[in-house]
Amino acid sequence: MDDYEHAVQRVVAMKSDFILSDPSSSSQQADKWLKRVDLLHTEKERIRECYNKGGFFKRWYYARQALKETKKADDIGGQFKEILVELKPRPRPVSGWLSDDPLLIMKPYAEKIIAFIKNTDADSKLLGIWGMPGVGKSMLLRQISMSRSQYAGDDSSFQVLYIDAGLDCTISKIQKSLLGLMGLASTPDITEGAQAFTIANYLCGKSFLLLIDGVREPFSLARIGIPDEEVAPDSAVAPDSAVAPHVRRKVIFTAHTHFICASMGSDSIIQMMCPSENDALKIFSRAVGTEVLEDARVSALASVIIKECGRLPEALWSVGLSMSIKEDPEEWELALKLLRQAKLHLVTHKKDDLLDRLRCSYDDLEDNIKECLLLICSLWSDDTNISIDSIILWWRGMGLLDDFNAHREGFAYIKMLQQHCLLEKGQNTLTTSEDTHVRMNPMIRKAIIKTLNGREANWYPDSSWRTSLTEKTWPAAQRVWASPKDLEMLKKKSYLDPRNEKLLQSNLQVLVSRFAIKFDHCRFDELVFLDLEGANIPNLPQRVFSMKNLEYLNVASTGIRSVPVNLRDLSRLKYLTLRRNPSLENIPTGVIVRMKELKLLDLFDTGCFLSTALINEVKEAEIDNFLAGFTVGNENVLSELRELPQVCPLYMCLSGFQVKKVDLLHMLADFDRLYELQIKSSNKVRSIVYTDLVVQNTPKIFACLRKFEINNLQNLETVDLQPEGLSIKSVTVCGCSKLTDLTWIISLVNLEELIVKDCCSIRTLVSSRETQEVGLPKLKKVELHDLPEFRTLSEASLSLESITHYCVFQCCKLSGLPKLDPEERVLLDCDEDFWNIILQAVVPASKSCALIAALMRLILKLISLGTRVRVAAV
Repeated sequence: MDDYEHAVQRVVAMKSDFILSDPSSSSQQADKWLKRVDLLHTEKERIRECYNKGGFFKRWYYARQALKETKKADDIGGQFKEILVELKPRPRPVSGWLSDDPLLIMKPYAEKIIAFIKNTDADSKLLGIWGMPGVGKSMLLRQISMSRSQYAGDDSSFQVLYIDAGLDCTISKIQKSLLGLMGLASTPDITEGAQAFTIANYLCGKSFLLLIDGVREPFSLARIGIPDEEVAPDSAVAPDSAVAPHVRRKVIFTAHTHFICASMGSDSIIQMMCPSENDALKIFSRAVGTEVLEDARVSALASVIIKECGRLPEALWSVGLSMSIKEDPEEWELALKLLRQAKLHLVTHKKDDLLDRLRCSYDDLEDNIKECLLLICSLWSDDTNISIDSIILWWRGMGLLDDFNAHREGFAYIKMLQQHCLLEKGQNTLTTSEDTHVRMNPMIRKAIIKTLNGREANWYPDSSWRTSLTEKTWPAAQRVWASPKDLEMLKKKSYLDPRNEKLLQSNLQVLVSRFAIKFDHCRFDELVFLDLEGANIPNLPQRVFSMKNLEYLNVASTGIRSVPVNLRDLSRLKYLTLRRNPSLENIPTGVIVRMKELKLLDLFDTGCFLSTALINEVKEAEIDNFLAGFTVGNENVLSELRELPQVCPLYMCLSGFQVKKVDLLHMLADFDRLYELQIKSSNKVRSIVYTDLVVQNTPKIFACLRKFEINNLQNLETVDLQPEGLSIKSVTVCGCSKLTDLTWIISLVNLEELIVKDCCSIRTLVSSRETQEVGLPKLKKVELHDLPEFRTLSEASLSLESITHYCVFQCCKLSGLPKLDPEERVLLDCDEDFWNIILQAVVPASKSCALIAALMRLILKLISLGTRVRVAAV
């Protein structure tokens, strides 16, 4: 039986070598040989199992069977030379969609990997590559395995070992694959430690590159037989396996999450992203063929299909190939419809496991985080930039987060979902940024929807392509982001019960609308979550107050002027958001005290100032851990608020303060969980300081503060936000006429976004008072609007190593931007005047640049016609 095992293992190792040499499809002879090897291996497992279970006579019988199979294994092994002869003349393709690829979309990643392999530093041994399934990790690894000459040179002893871990990967299976690639025998009864010892002895003193594709769980390389240079005393590997100085030992693996790469102890980590829109178009066009795309309608539909594929290379290629024989636009429309319904297999006409592989990360999540992700799936459309603050607010409103630590917990969830490739960073636009927004890849959404067994059938997200709600679907819908067409249908008729006696009860539980709604034609008694933020509704519809199950009500930025007394009838209301409604001046007495379950009241930046009466109502309601956003007009009210330890202000707007100096530590020291702070509308405030205390170690509070805004402080002259270490990420300065610079921002080492508007005296961000080089290491976005005296970003030496986006409008004296790193792409949004300045700075006068100059003139012409320019500056 041992001879039989060894013979089969030898043939299986031959198969592994063959696949490594030619992973693409081969001839019929090779295919038949591979199938015979598979059958031989399957039969070996069966015979071994029966042999172990049988008595004397059965063992004798299966030993005879093993003898016959051993001869068959020898015959199959003898045929391997013929297969190799056929293989040698044939070129080695890297993959179906990368074969002699002119796009070279893998080149940047391949260059990083080859540089890693060539690096001889001691801390450059293990490289992890992570990204979505289908993004090309396996293709990249195969490309590296077949580019040996680029990193091994003439070193014939340098070994390249490629292993496909697969879904059911174990340490033992990896070891057996390695032993097969090394041509070493492996027996079923050998222990993991013994196999590790054998592998370590073989690799001792050798240079090698081990490529492991598809790691699902973190593991120790020492368990396989590949220890660190300093071998631990209890290690299972050979004690003489220390690495000689000239020996290179490199391990590169791929995984679908960042967590696995980190847990493996990677020296370097690379994230593979989906290609750009241009590269995605080229991949798809190459798969389809240029002739099919010549039709205008087909070409337009192709652009939409590329977006539906989420720019995922594997999806683009497989869908493109299936569409290459379809010339009628109607066929393309059907394919688009099927894609949107997550029926990828009906488009590609094959049992495709891409959606199943994409779903793996979702399946690994805890139930609570799954529900968080499903809320995004059910309401936001594919590939939309979604505000992280909005997501966290909604998660809190749906009871998915701990109220007291919602922001921290919510951000942790967002990071976790990004590290599992279930969410991506948002795009840098005029209103969004990659740090404040996220997106969901359309293919991820399809993979998740495929698991819901029709649960999503009654979800109607904010999407331009979904069908409008009708008189039949309105009552049945459960989650709706209403469009204007949906609301038009709701206005057309009253939805009555079968007897036509009373309004029909809707099943709707979650409703979001950015337009005014009349609730007169249907009953929404089951509604739990109502978000009308941004809709123009000066007065709340009366029907809202009959929604007895309502727990979340958001009417922020709606222009609402008053709150009716019958708001108190919403006894189950937990979250009430009224922020940014300057016309709202008060809440009637007796409303808050009746809301015994209220957890959050947000009156941030409204005309409803915090008063003694409102404080008394909150005190009388006896609500523990009451979260709030307040607009405060004087220090006396702040003193009263401090006496309510159960109240936790998250958002604070100091409006109209009649003091010359705003001392943040003095005024707000007791409110250490503030997330957003705004100081506005005062002609008396001349300075804002962190503290006036003269102490050796200035106390640091506001550990949770992320947003800081100064608005309409006409006489403000100085700001000092020492000490360093404040966690503020976003600063907005607007309407401060006497400010001449913002040098104080250099103490905000975590600053990521800076917006400066309508400040007529500001000349620079950092003044020449700073003699040393200063830096804002995390600053990514700078917006400058209507700054007539603004001349330069900094008079001192300023380092902006993370900058990705500039917005410059109406800054007529600004002479330019800091020198950009040639290897980094920086997005520039600007007006015509500033573009003229950039044009003069970057276009040389030589005749060789005539083409560039012509392009610049074309862009200027577009600007003159009212077109906003977006430039990727390199």
